Amino acid sequence: MDTLVIVNLRGGADGLNMVVPHGDGDYAGLRPLLSVPRASVLDLDGFFGLHPALSPLLPLYRDGDLALVHAVGWPGDTNHSHFEAWDEIESGASGDERPRSGWLARALFLRGDRGALPAVVFGDTLPRLAMGAPGTVLLRSLADHRLALPEPGPFRTALARLHGESALPIRESATATFRALDTLAKLARHAEPASGYPRTRFGRELAMIGQLVNAEIGVAAAVADLGGWDTHFLQGVTQGPMPSLLAELSSALAAFTKDVGPRWKRVAVLVHTEFGRRASENGSGGTDHGQGGVALLAGGSVRGGRVAGVWPGLSPGALSGPGDLAITTDLRELFAEAVAALVGDDAGMNAAPSVFPCFTPKGGLELLPRVRSAA
Repeated sequence: MDTLVIVNLRGGADGLNMVVPHGDGDYAGLRPLLSVPRASVLDLDGFFGLHPALSPLLPLYRDGDLALVHAVGWPGDTNHSHFEAWDEIESGASGDERPRSGWLARALFLRGDRGALPAVVFGDTLPRLAMGAPGTVLLRSLADHRLALPEPGPFRTALARLHGESALPIRESATATFRALDTLAKLARHAEPASGYPRTRFGRELAMIGQLVNAEIGVAAAVADLGGWDTHFLQGVTQGPMPSLLAELSSALAAFTKDVGPRWKRVAVLVHTEFGRRASENGSGGTDHGQGGVALLAGGSVRGGRVAGVWPGLSPGALSGPGDLAITTDLRELFAEAVAALVGDDAGMNAAPSVFPCFTPKGGLELLPRVRSAA
């Protein structure tokens, strides 16, 4: 795998209405008003089905390019705090001794190569996930990443001369920065984003990731967020806030798939959220913070066409805590497979303890081959 694209669904996406367990007899009873009608569900295997707003992803699933992992989450998350959950998930460890760097940063360090733009994060601030990643660039848009100077030529020449006389680490950092600036400037001038993406911030960011992938400049990882999933009230069933977000997510991913064309075989897109929602609906037409949720993994080399993981059930005795979908797959299992594919061969899985302290993956999902397709 050349490029890992990570999409963070911030707010706690409701996995039970994304990948609907319509074959579980307790599902509709827990959600008298919010359950997705079985006639509207896009059946996958007779038990699970996609929310109708995710219909653009159905061809990917049928082609084996999309895997879904249900009842996935971060074990030990009992306070359901957005901040605490993301901090632990992105660091790849829990407790007070978790490292300051992010798990993606540590994975990229293991990968070792340096392209013009090894890691790109779209947003306003650098997330914990990428802290410490070598060569990470924080972007709002490709066009905005430049030296904002009236006469950048002379100033840049002076900077290059200054850093050229500096110590080796500073000189290498400056060289990488200038290379990244040149690459982004070229893309902004000559590369037009493909059509078909939703005209939203997330759609634009995924389109820019498509440009970077198609430019083949060595982007090993790209990160984008899609927020708004904290649906405590008026969540919507087939219409409303959550269905609109699902439509935005699925249409953007479908457009990205077409955009990168033959490079799709060398890309994996990992979509996950901090926690799921309560199994039962609340009195405000929404769902409260829960535990187990859904993660998506898409790509041309993904062993998809299936809903992976162990389904714990929704009966009263199977629910966790105050009424949450029980977690049967640790998110780090999925992350570790992505690291193994990104780093290559078995090195990524064998190095998992250094990327995810105090965690040893079981390796049972087997959704990605542990082969790195580019040096």
